Amino acid sequence: MTIKLFENNSLLKQCVAKVTACTPKDGKYLVELDQTVFFPEGGGQLSDRGKLADAVVSHVSEKDGHIYHECDKPLEVGAEVEAVLDWSVRLDRMQQHLGEHLLSYACWKLFEANNIGFHMNEDDVFIDLDKELTDEELLQAELYTNEIIWDTYR
Repeated sequence: MTIKLFENNSLLKQCVAKVTACTPKDGKYLVELDQTVFFPEGGGQLSDRGKLADAVVSHVSEKDGHIYHECDKPLEVGAEVEAVLDWSVRLDRMQQHLGEHLLSYACWKLFEANNIGFHMNEDDVFIDLDKELTDEELLQAELYTNEIIWDTYR
């Protein structure tokens, strides 16, 4: 099992890890490590990107307890590699995910609208609510969310 370093420190940007498996698939390589800083896609949130040594990691997934780092080149099993996140991607996704939680809270607090779904892609974040809100209500929720954020820094 891969140790999920990101669970205890979401600000960790890199680590040294040992390659435990490397499997070719569709012209890419699925690399498993003994530990990782890479967050796999899941729960509506996109995966991290970055590098394992000189291999580019374009996607990370998890299945049956295994974390697969999709790389553009193979890595030797047993090799120690530096795993480095693309920090700008991680930070943007963390901010988007936090914003989704804050905006969902504002919709619930102000209008009793419950979040029933969350979807994120490279360009957009979508929140599904259990009731329709007007443009005016959405603006109120946005302003309330911004107040929460600014109150944190006052």
